Amino acid sequence: MPPPMIAVITGGTLAHIRPHLALCAPAYGQVGSVIAARLRAAPALAGWEIHRIPMRMAGRPGPATRRMLAALGCPASPETNADVAALLRGLLAAPHTRAVVMAAAICDFEPEDLVVRGEDDAEEQSAAFGKSAPRLHHARSATIALRPSEKLLTMVKAMRPDVALVSFKTTAGQSVEEMAARASQSLRASGSDVVLANDLHTRRNLLVYADGSRQIAPSRRAAIALLCGTLAGRLCPPLGQE
Repeated sequence: MPPPMIAVITGGTLAHIRPHLALCAPAYGQVGSVIAARLRAAPALAGWEIHRIPMRMAGRPGPATRRMLAALGCPASPETNADVAALLRGLLAAPHTRAVVMAAAICDFEPEDLVVRGEDDAEEQSAAFGKSAPRLHHARSATIALRPSEKLLTMVKAMRPDVALVSFKTTAGQSVEEMAARASQSLRASGSDVVLANDLHTRRNLLVYADGSRQIAPSRRAAIALLCGTLAGRLCPPLGQE
């Protein structure tokens, strides 16, 4: 049996509309990199496999992670929400997976319908999407109907209730109470053990736990330190606290 494993999934995802045209949840993997490095340095996790799994937007995985993904039949360079779903299925099928840190930015919407107005003012409707669909040449305008994407986080506890799940919630200009409410809602919906909420405008960082407690961190660095310490303590509790 391989050593116990923590998967840190990081970076942004795409929803392809046509070649060279896509919806995007931009994220470049910095948070996941910091989390993976801290977990590797945690004494309690010595001997564990800590894998940083970047989406294609966030670069390439290291050699050991590429070998792990190949062995589990997971996408080597995930890019879309469907790739994340396949990645999660592969990771959760592995008995030695003990925790998933979902730091990836999932694209919230997918294209459902497309209406293109051409140079002759004629309209064409299509439900064909993806890189294999024809490019939109000589279009005067395009109207795209979107549908919400599947909530991938719920897969984790549905498949493996024993796996610890860390997730993230981003807000913009929200109060601490509003951040806590949104993080708590996300935690309940996904079954996460802890949610790190961060606000893009105020730069506040808030940790919300499954037991209802919460911590405000003075900085992103401090929030990540608390998060990693909490995860390591949950996975490897001190003697007498199992």
